[in-house]
Amino acid sequence: MVWCVFIITHCTLFFHKFECTPINYICMRKYLIYLAFTLLGVFVGFLIFSSNDNHKHIQASSKEAKTQLWTCSMHPQIIKKEPGDCPICGMDLVPMKDGNSKSNSNKSIKLSKEALALANIQTSMVERTDISEHFDLFGRIRMNSNTKSIQSAHIAGRIEKLFINYKGEFVSKGQLIALIYSPKLVKAQEELLTALQFKETNPQIYNSIVKKLKLWKISDKQIKNLEKNKKIIENFKIYSDVSGTISKISVSKGDYVKQGQSLVELSDLSKLWVDLDVFENQISLFKIGQKLKIFVPNIHKEVSAKIFFISPTIDYNKRVFTLRANLTSSKGKIRAGMFASAKINIQKTDKIIIPASAVLWTGKRSVVYVKSSDENYSLREVEIGNKYGDRYEILAGLEEGEFLVTNGAFTIDAASQLNNKASMMTHKSEDSHSSMHDHKKISKSGAKSESMSMKKEDVSVYVKAYLKIKDALVSDDFKACKKYSKKLKAHLEEVDLKKIKAKKGRSLIKKMIKDLTSISSSENISSQRSYFYFLSNDLISFIKMNKRSSTLYIKFCPMANNDKGGYWIGTDKEINNPYFGASMLRCGEVVDTLK
Repeated sequence: MVWCVFIITHCTLFFHKFECTPINYICMRKYLIYLAFTLLGVFVGFLIFSSNDNHKHIQASSKEAKTQLWTCSMHPQIIKKEPGDCPICGMDLVPMKDGNSKSNSNKSIKLSKEALALANIQTSMVERTDISEHFDLFGRIRMNSNTKSIQSAHIAGRIEKLFINYKGEFVSKGQLIALIYSPKLVKAQEELLTALQFKETNPQIYNSIVKKLKLWKISDKQIKNLEKNKKIIENFKIYSDVSGTISKISVSKGDYVKQGQSLVELSDLSKLWVDLDVFENQISLFKIGQKLKIFVPNIHKEVSAKIFFISPTIDYNKRVFTLRANLTSSKGKIRAGMFASAKINIQKTDKIIIPASAVLWTGKRSVVYVKSSDENYSLREVEIGNKYGDRYEILAGLEEGEFLVTNGAFTIDAASQLNNKASMMTHKSEDSHSSMHDHKKISKSGAKSESMSMKKEDVSVYVKAYLKIKDALVSDDFKACKKYSKKLKAHLEEVDLKKIKAKKGRSLIKKMIKDLTSISSSENISSQRSYFYFLSNDLISFIKMNKRSSTLYIKFCPMANNDKGGYWIGTDKEINNPYFGASMLRCGEVVDTLK
């Protein structure tokens, strides 16, 4: 274009020098024709070269746009410029799409279709519904204290002979249970025989002595025999006032007893109680008068009963309330001390109920993930109510019509932590470094992957040693916990940290050694459980950075760690709580699976 302007300018100056003559006109016409062809060539050249430049620019832009990044579906922090295997889990990398795992909101995240498929993410619509749920309760048969009777001594004296021998023996009403020698009773008999002589002339004295003997439970028959035989009875017989089974014998032959002192305790074992345990978060579901079906293994059938008592306080050790119902023993087949189970039907109307698998516990907080219309998954804090089987009632935080993640919420939460977003372990204002996983922030330009360089066999050894520590805490075995902690510590101290490329991996091993040192030096099992919380968190992060040869289950108890919640690892789905042991063995649930 510049050249065209240059040529036109010079041609104009050139024509100004010519005079308008016929000869000059012919020459000028000749030059004009040359000039036209020159300008036409310049214009065509401009178009060609301009088109080439634009084409090159488009090609460069296209090439730049075609630059493909690759990531791992399960570990979005892994970003590479070429395909290959994930250095953490070994899975094939997938093409990274625009917007993969990106979101402007700190509380939402968007995952690729490949990640959603691999994590088996499932959603369902939030709805209000009526509840008709059967609850299974467990407890024991115990003696009914209202039927307990105490056979006492009606007069002071010495036990000369006992006719009852052992606890559990059945005693009928009126059965002879003991012989007693009482100086007072001997003296009263002498007075009666003397007064008998003046019965006609002074009946008042006679009647007062007879009345005194009856207060001591001397029967009319015994008094008549005394009057007839006129012989002092030194050892008086004591008969049982009620029928029942002996639950306690308080005296032995030769003992001196006071008036009113207990000789034997009797219980009516045909009328029993069944005490059932209810967790504190379920107590509002029950009330006095509710019907239930009780099943006792010994009789192999269900018995109808009603709740007549709910304990006003909670058992501190078991963390349960007690429901109590009356139970009638059929021919002595049901006995105190037996285990029993019960079924009770609970009905509620117009409630928002969601699967328990959708809820992530963080101690005081309960969170879920909700799918939005733009395919993002948003963290939502909810208030949960009663638990109905494997479902929770939602009191606040969810509305009808929303789509809730019912399976795979833990995986989405892990991806949120990896992308430095709000998660179950961090509020939106918190940094993800305070979370259990403590992952590094991923920059926009990509992140370098870290590899543990650890063999599957070595990881399995550490997991097995950890499981022995866990089992020791489940069994409330302080010494075994200390023993296995020392063994796992010795295994980890043998690791050559120089061979581990990942800085995070080296840090986790050092943390676990420190945790195990604290556990093995603890003076009580409560302290061991406190440090076990940190060991479990560090080991979970350690396992996620390594390949493993077996499936592991991550479990969570919301009441551990002073109600802040605590995780642990197991090889099956059965809940055996190491944070409470026998006192609350079944508290917890499976929240994730490591395959």
